Formats: sequence, structure tokens, C-alpha cells
Amino acid sequence: GRVLCCEPNPAVAAALAATLRINNLGQAQVVPVAVSDADGDGWLAVDASDSGQSRLAAGGIAVPLRALDSLVAEHALDRLDLVKIDVEGHEAAVLAGATRTLKRLRPALIFESGHETPGDRNRIADLLQRFAYDTIAVLHHHGALPCASADYRAAAGACAGSEARNVVTLPL
Repeated sequence: GRVLCCEPNPAVAAALAATLRINNLGQAQVVPVAVSDADGDGWLAVDASDSGQSRLAAGGIAVPLRALDSLVAEHALDRLDLVKIDVEGHEAAVLAGATRTLKRLRPALIFESGHETPGDRNRIADLLQRFAYDTIAVLHHHGALPCASADYRAAAGACAGSEARNVVTLPL
């Protein structure tokens, strides 16, 4: 298979590329961009104490922005099995930039939840519903807990709380 790893933080992208090289993972490629709803230029605020908390903001490191639809076209992908999204509260924008991909290629989605606003949660739920995706589980430290789309929208059941967790959605 082929793996595209989008990472806008230059230090993390370099470390990831080195890890891929060291482990002879030639099928994986680092793409040094921030995935968003449109192509352009943006800023990445980097938390020096925790690079995992970096996020798009009004200032910081200049980074290129790419929509997932654009990346799929640029890399001539005619198959996409899985998209994993962990963008510190920017998930709604990433999905908004992936509508052609969701419609045409129908990948499974795993996206981080827990720091989105209620408005973003509704935008994500609406988009998933529009493209006939069903939320099936939330991944917690102790395993996968069943979760329905209505649970995600309402932040109920396994989708309740503000701690980061991964939501698994599949095309119907």
C-alpha cells in the first residue's frame, strides 16, 4: 500500500521522514502541508512543550494549506482506504475540503474528537450524514466503544466528555 503522512510542523515532518527511512518504509511519504478546507497559506502555532498541540492559528510558522481533495488529485489517487485526521480542533475544515474524495473514493474515516466546538460537531455530523457515513465506534484507551451518529452529534454516550478520542466512521 501507499501512505501519505501530512505534517505541517517542519521539525516533526523531518523526524517522521527519518523514521520512515530508518525503518525502510518506502511506501510511506511525508507531505509537509497542513490539511484544511482550501489550498493556500496559513500559520502553525507550535507549542514548544508539546508538538502534538500545534494548531493552525493567526501567527507562528508559515505553512502551505492543502485541501484533501487537492492532495488526492495531485497524487493521482484512485483508491483511498483510510483517512486519519488529528488536527487539534480543525477537523470540520479538513472534512469540508474532502467532499469530492468522500463522494468518489468512500474511505473509512478516523478523526479526533473532544476539542471541537458544538458548531463544528454539528458541521461534521451534517457532512457525514450528507455523504452517507455512519459513526460506529469511539476508540478509548481501553478499546473500542460502540457509538452511533446521533451519539456523536449530541456528545452523548461514548462520545461524551472533552478528552481527546478517535471516532470511527464508515461509509454506508
